[in-house]
Amino acid sequence: MAERTQRHQEWLDYYRTLAARYQDNSLYPVAASVAWQTMDVIDDAPDVDSFKKTIWTTTLLVDNAKALLRDHENGRAAVHTELDDPVKVHGARTILGALDGIVDLPSLNEMTTGAREQSARALAIDSFVDRIGDDFAVLEDIEVWETADVPERWRAELDERVTATVAEGTRRWAYEIAPAARQVWDGWTLDDREVWVVRHRRRIPFPDHIVERRIAQHRRYRGEAAAPAAGAEG
Repeated sequence: MAERTQRHQEWLDYYRTLAARYQDNSLYPVAASVAWQTMDVIDDAPDVDSFKKTIWTTTLLVDNAKALLRDHENGRAAVHTELDDPVKVHGARTILGALDGIVDLPSLNEMTTGAREQSARALAIDSFVDRIGDDFAVLEDIEVWETADVPERWRAELDERVTATVAEGTRRWAYEIAPAARQVWDGWTLDDREVWVVRHRRRIPFPDHIVERRIAQHRRYRGEAAAPAAGAEG
């Protein structure tokens, strides 16, 4: 075999280093395997043009891309399963479920772009539940104003403050938050029982009895009629 050119050796060194890096990381078993396969093709080729032809006329390019993506999404699915976040798990599994049917790079790019856009919409919708927790500070203010033991001459001022604050909350939910959510998902309505789901509940650093009270207060704040009480799960 003729002596390798510098360019040929650089390609070989690159894939050898890449394969070794993946192999040393337990998160990349599929990418490591395909990178080693690619390195073998380069190592066995007599020259640069030969291995380039092999890479372009086989599935090696798309196999490398699919392998890395598979490892990434397997990792994401595992982490978010452990964190009990099914919305994020679904996004990863959507990509994983479509990978076997992909045969070229344009199709891979199209699939991942579409799947990630769909996942982003789902996450955006899911995040609107967290707006309830974001409003806890103002709900506490309202509770303090309503229950404060103050001289009668100050009572009317606090009552006016409560009325104005609730009115602003109702306006904001009706004309800003809900329309924004419905731009993502037509027909969206808030289900405050979702607060008790693990991925939302862990964002609120208050005991359950406080959360339950704030949820009830929030219905008035956002201008909704009282709904059946939602109890804590688990």
